[in-house]
Amino acid sequence: MNWYNIEYPVFFVVLAFVLAGLYTKDGAGGVNELTLSSCHGRKKDFKARWIAGNLFAVTTYLIAIGVLIAEHAAVASLHGWNVSAQAYWFHSLLNITVGMGLLMKLTGGLLGVLVIANAVMLLSVRTKNMKITIILSLLLIWGIRKGAATYSYYQTNLLYPNKFSSDAVIENFIFIGNTLVPYFFIVIILSVIYLMILKLSMRNSHKKYSIN
Repeated sequence: MNWYNIEYPVFFVVLAFVLAGLYTKDGAGGVNELTLSSCHGRKKDFKARWIAGNLFAVTTYLIAIGVLIAEHAAVASLHGWNVSAQAYWFHSLLNITVGMGLLMKLTGGLLGVLVIANAVMLLSVRTKNMKITIILSLLLIWGIRKGAATYSYYQTNLLYPNKFSSDAVIENFIFIGNTLVPYFFIVIILSVIYLMILKLSMRNSHKKYSIN
C-alpha cells in the first residue's frame, strides 16, 4: 500500500502524455481530414476515441496494480489480508479487513484515473494541440496535487481526484445532514458527477471540430 501511494500520481502523468494527442490535429493518431469527412462517421470516430481512451486508462491501471501485487506477493506473500483493517488504519471505524480496505483504495484509485483521463481528453478536443494539451494537463495535475495537500477545515481537499485512492477512503467520514457517510461512497458519487460533467462538456464536440 505504501508503494501504491507513492506510484499512484505517476498514472496521471502517463495519461497526460498518452491521451493528449487523442483528439489533436497534430498528433500521430489524432484527428485529420479523413476523420472529419462525414458527419455520421465523425460522431462514431469521436465516440470510439473516447471509449479507447477510457479503456486505455483502465487497462494500464489494472496491469500496473497486478504487477505491483505480484511483486510483493513474491517477496513477502499476501499473508495478512484477512486481519482487521484497524491493524493498518488505526483511525478506521469500518468493520472490514485489510484486504477489503485495499480493494476500496484500488477502486477509488481507478475512479480517480478515469476522471483525469476524461479531463485530458476534454483538453485535447478543446485545444486541438498536443503540446498545449500536455502542458495544461500537467498544470492541472500539479494543481490537483497541491489542492489536495492543503489543509481545509471543511475537508474540501477531499474533492480532488487524487484523494480517491488515499487512506481517507477507509478512515474518513463526511456528514450529510445528520447522517455520517463513509468517504468511499462520497468518492463514488463525486466520480459519477465529475465524469458526467466532463462527458457533457465533450458532447457535440465532433460538430464544432475543424482542421482550419
